[in-house]
Amino acid sequence: MSRKPVARGFYPFEEEGLENEIKTLLEKAPERTMEPKGLIVPHAGYRFSGETAAHAYKTLRDRELKNAIILGFNHSGIGEKAALSTQTWETPLGDIPINKKLSGQLLKNDLIKEDETAHQKEHSIEVQLPFLKYMYPDIEIVPISLSNQLKKEEMKEISELLKSIEYKENILIASSDLNHVGARFGLTPKQENLEYLEKEDKEFIEDIKNLEIQEIIEKGKKSTICGFIPIAVALETLKEKIKKAEVLHRSNSYEATGNTSSVVGYASIALY
Repeated sequence: MSRKPVARGFYPFEEEGLENEIKTLLEKAPERTMEPKGLIVPHAGYRFSGETAAHAYKTLRDRELKNAIILGFNHSGIGEKAALSTQTWETPLGDIPINKKLSGQLLKNDLIKEDETAHQKEHSIEVQLPFLKYMYPDIEIVPISLSNQLKKEEMKEISELLKSIEYKENILIASSDLNHVGARFGLTPKQENLEYLEKEDKEFIEDIKNLEIQEIIEKGKKSTICGFIPIAVALETLKEKIKKAEVLHRSNSYEATGNTSSVVGYASIALY
């Protein structure tokens, strides 16, 4: 059994078109001399957040990378709270296998469960894979979907498990968009949508830069940020291994659509 792509419309499903799009996005992103142990990357369609995502993945260009541990957000709430897929994931650029050793190591704990249902209709991990496959044809992954039903102590327990992994030939990726503002997201602030988005995103990003994990969790619970739990888990995992969380690129959906009635914020951040 393999996990087939479901995020149709988020990126080209045809191999040549997808390769060309990723190549173009990476070429536009600047070169940076850093070796992050972790990345925070958006998961919207490439039309909206592909440029921002490319800034993150460009930092991996000269790495000898073997595995990516990807923490995605479970938008649907279906399945286990911490669900690890053990299937091979299909992409238009070729299949990506699971790292069985790392997955087996994590599944020894009762909190992380082997569960495919949480991944079946979820895009937050899937949209990361074409970038990884394009840059590292032999990459293996450990895809973990995290629910917003996780408690603080459970997040910390997952982080403790992830701390045992060496992040030299591996990268930890937290998949998250930022605030979603507008009636379709159930958030209609008194001030103008873009102004509100800028303010809220800026405050949340400052917490990430300062590694304020407790603030991230508390603000995340009150916000429309889909992925604050993956972010919090990633920061808790790496906080003793990194010196800095650096913002690489920010954007929002208005820049792609010209529509202010509903807007979403995006950021790519390197943890190193």
